[in-house]
Amino acid sequence: MKYNFKSVHSSTNLTPAEADKRENQFYVKLNLELNRINKRRYPEVAIGSNVKVYKKKDKMDKEHIPVWQGKVYKVENITEKFGQKYYQLEGYTQNGRAVPLLRHEILKVN
Repeated sequence: MKYNFKSVHSSTNLTPAEADKRENQFYVKLNLELNRINKRRYPEVAIGSNVKVYKKKDKMDKEHIPVWQGKVYKVENITEKFGQKYYQLEGYTQNGRAVPLLRHEILKVN
């Protein structure tokens, strides 16, 4: 009772009961975004860079199964839409179509 109705959380500036209300949803998301810590830095990827592609693990995969595909691709084209960079890879397709990838979905390799 004390935690849900009296304790104000530092990241949302609301109690859990207030944060759960629909009218406070925007305020909660705004405070979470403002208090977010963003320290991840990615090395710069240019056209011609060698990269590997992230693959989501299956629920039955063991921990030692890597999350990056074994095949190395070359970056063919970089486009920017709505402030996001999309990377087109040479020879990479999903379901028979070329699919642009975001930066967090590729790993730069030497």
